Parts: sequence; structure tokens; C-alpha cells
Amino acid sequence: MRSLQWFVDLSFSRIPYAALCEVFFFLESNSSRLAKIAALSQFFHHALLLSPSNLIQVLYLCTNRIGPAYEGLELGIGDGLLFKAIAETTGSSVDQLKKAMEKEGDLAIVAEKRKMNQGMLFKPKALTIPKVFSEFIKIAKSTGSASMTKKVGHIKALLAAGSGHEPRYIIRSLQGALRIGCSEITVVASLARAIAAQNSKLKDSSKVKEADVEHVLEILKRVHSEVPNWEIIIPKFLEFGMDNLLDHCHLTPGVPIKAMLAKPTKGISEILERLKSFVFTLEFKYDGERAQVALSCQILVS
Repeated sequence: MRSLQWFVDLSFSRIPYAALCEVFFFLESNSSRLAKIAALSQFFHHALLLSPSNLIQVLYLCTNRIGPAYEGLELGIGDGLLFKAIAETTGSSVDQLKKAMEKEGDLAIVAEKRKMNQGMLFKPKALTIPKVFSEFIKIAKSTGSASMTKKVGHIKALLAAGSGHEPRYIIRSLQGALRIGCSEITVVASLARAIAAQNSKLKDSSKVKEADVEHVLEILKRVHSEVPNWEIIIPKFLEFGMDNLLDHCHLTPGVPIKAMLAKPTKGISEILERLKSFVFTLEFKYDGERAQVALSCQILVS
């Protein structure tokens, strides 16, 4: 992967989307989880140094979200609209795109190649993280009789300005599948390493002590379980620091906590061994829906 130092040297207040797409391409091309964490943590570290306000959007884009999961704001654009937007942006017909799709097996790759082969009289303004994120929000929130036309318009605006690998990840983000092998767990682990490097005043996140990373990771995991919203966590971290984060990010009425997922074991004996020093209760697990109810009480004193 090309060094990410290039966009730091340019002193952008808004991180170029192309820089994030380089990281996505690296993640897509590498199966090693350690390599993914190393690349992501270095990018997050640069984002913290360069433009912390962009970090929230970067974290969501890396997990293919545009907000906390409990808000239910999703993209998930159908291929029909995407074919239409790509065709109108690149001057291709939908039939041509479908034939190319049969060959490539990936509409995002088709969009990328069509854009690469397209000549332009004027070079459009480079996409930034805030620009792409704001357009995604507009697409997700477009409703009403003219919503499809509006969505196509926003997608065309992004594709027209996109270059290099940008069209690939614009389309995949809109499809709801980045295909970069990056889970939320990997993102949190990478952020922990980046924050540990910043706390240690290191320029290279790979040189941070593992004990420092584990300390930050333990705090981040708990905070993100109790308050799964980067728009709350990151500003509080920037204001109060990581060691004080638990005092300012905790269980809050109206913010659903993350549901704990069961982990498979080899048998009852393994469970008893793990929990032998605790008092615990067992219950049957049934398939169904999880729900949380938050009640906020206000006490008036006269």
C-alpha cells in the first residue's frame, strides 16, 4: 500500500475519500487480519492528527454504515438504480453494463473500469470524506414520489467526481457490501492501536506497546457496548481523554446497549470450568427477537 503520508503533508482539513479508498483496496487485497489492523490503525492515527472531526465518518464508512445501528438508517440501493446512475454518468447503455457485469461479476468493478476509460474536459473537485458521507445521508433519507430521481442524482454526482478506486467503493457502499473483510471488531481494535499511539506521542502506530493497546481496547470495547454511537464516543474522547471516557460514556436511557452474542463451547464441562469461581444462572436460549425498553424518569422537587 502506498504511504498514507501524502495526504497528511497536504494539510487537508477534510480527508480525501481517495485516501480511504486506498486503504479499502489494501484491505480487499490482503487476508491477514494483522495486516488489516496495521493499515487501518495507521490511517486512523493520521486522521486523529490531521482532522479528528472526520474520524467519526471514517469509522462508519469502514463498517459500511452511515450512523449507529439502532437508528436504522441504511443505504441498500438496488442494482436497478445503480445501473441507471452508472449508465448516465459514463455514457453507457444499461445493456452494455449488464454484459460487462456478466463478464466481471461485480458491478462496482464495471463502474470503476468505465470511469477509468471515460475522458473528461474538466477535472471535477476531488471527493472528501465529509462530501461522500453527506451524499450517502441524502440518499438514505430521500423519500417521496421523486425520491428515486433524487437518489440517482446524488449517485451520479459522486460517480462523476470519483476517480481511481473511488467508483468501486461508492457502488459497494451503496450496495451494502464493501467486500474488504473488515468487521466492526477489527475497526475497534485498529482504533485502539491508533489512540494508544497518539497517547504515546508516536508517529507510527506499529511501534506502540501492546500493553498500551490492550488498555485502550478494554475501555473502547466497554464504552462501545454501552454507547454504540461514534458520534457520542469520539467527541467525548477528544474532550476528556481515553482514561476518563468511562465517566462520560456509560449506560444512557434512549441509547440501546449492544446485545451480547453467545459463544460456542465444546460442552457443559468447559462452561463449568470457565465459570467455576462465579455464581451464575443458566437459561434456555430461544430463537426470536431481542428488544430493549428504556425508561427515563424526571423527579420534580417542590
